[in-house]
Amino acid sequence: MINKQVTDKYYLKIVAGIIGQELGLHYPNNRLQELLRGLERTSELFQGKYSTISIIEEIIKAKSIPQYLYSQLSTALTINETYFFRETPAIDLFKTVIISEIKKSGGNYKIWSAGCSSGEEPFTLAIIIKEMLPAHIAKNIKIIATDISSKALNKAKEGVYTEWSFRETPQNIKNKYFKAVDSRWLISEEIKEMVSFSHLNLISENFPSPSMGIDNLNLIFCRNVLMYFSIDSIKVVINKFHNSLCEGGWLITSQVELNNELFSNFGKINVFNGFFYIKEEIVHSSKNIKEERAYMIKESPRNYIKSRTSKKIIDKKPATTPKKPTLNAAKALANRGDYEKALDILEELSNNDGEYHIRLEPESNYSGTGVGLSTVKRIIEKHNGEIWAESAPSDGTTFFFTLQ
Repeated sequence: MINKQVTDKYYLKIVAGIIGQELGLHYPNNRLQELLRGLERTSELFQGKYSTISIIEEIIKAKSIPQYLYSQLSTALTINETYFFRETPAIDLFKTVIISEIKKSGGNYKIWSAGCSSGEEPFTLAIIIKEMLPAHIAKNIKIIATDISSKALNKAKEGVYTEWSFRETPQNIKNKYFKAVDSRWLISEEIKEMVSFSHLNLISENFPSPSMGIDNLNLIFCRNVLMYFSIDSIKVVINKFHNSLCEGGWLITSQVELNNELFSNFGKINVFNGFFYIKEEIVHSSKNIKEERAYMIKESPRNYIKSRTSKKIIDKKPATTPKKPTLNAAKALANRGDYEKALDILEELSNNDGEYHIRLEPESNYSGTGVGLSTVKRIIEKHNGEIWAESAPSDGTTFFFTLQ
């Protein structure tokens, strides 16, 4: 029988080691009291059926987490704080580069939200896809979402959220895809059906896993998950992520989880005020790397500049700035927020080359995109209303250009 008053720290260290091995969660000595509070929450979830002391005893006795404790313990120890449209850099990347990739693939695209918690992340991606892509492409996309917490997964499958989950959600999106139910909001069935939820332990379970669809992935979102793991556990999971991605696939972590050493088998790009990892063999280096990146938002992220964290360097010649304005330069400027300069390039292209017919969407569609209405009016008036463009949804912050 454990004497909590005398040997609490000793036994907690044993429990911490077992939890680290099986759940990946890291509890060094300075976090043992946090672990104890998590064990107390586990007892509360059992409504007193098992005391905190008995839970500690059972784990130590079994030298493992007993199956009957697993679900409640993982729920009590994991952090389920999340919300829709979280972290602007990742959302901007998805709305521009990823959506463009999906469009070119015809929807043959696999996305995994690893550590999806209560579903806000994968549902955000589903909403953006619904907003930005035609139905015949959207229907082919696979969005897989997994978590270790059964409680969080049940909430995700239910699809009911409080106001706290919408603190970064545009009001028009909330009204369009959610229905008010008392003081909460129910997500629409059309969005719910786009995501497949299942249980997965990133540490103990094997992947790639073709049976779960977790193989040959184009994109993995795993944000605010790895930060709670030990270094050894992070290395194991990152390696499995790498093996689960197709060549050129993306790994999106939280901006607070970036680590050049741990992610050294990935390339790293800096765009939209954030850093993102990509699985790619070819590495480029340039003295003008910032300028080069500014023009590399082309037809595929494969053209992005890789980070110099990798030792394999080829093509050491610095990139050269295009001698004349190009559509890709306009895209890059727009994605950086330099809308006036981007539109100036469009004007020059339209004026200098009779083959180009540039279109700009009606000004009413530009509310909230960052493009001033006066600018839109100026371009429309100058070209007698014949200019058109392809923009992000009304809640977006970037816009694209196409030449007709």
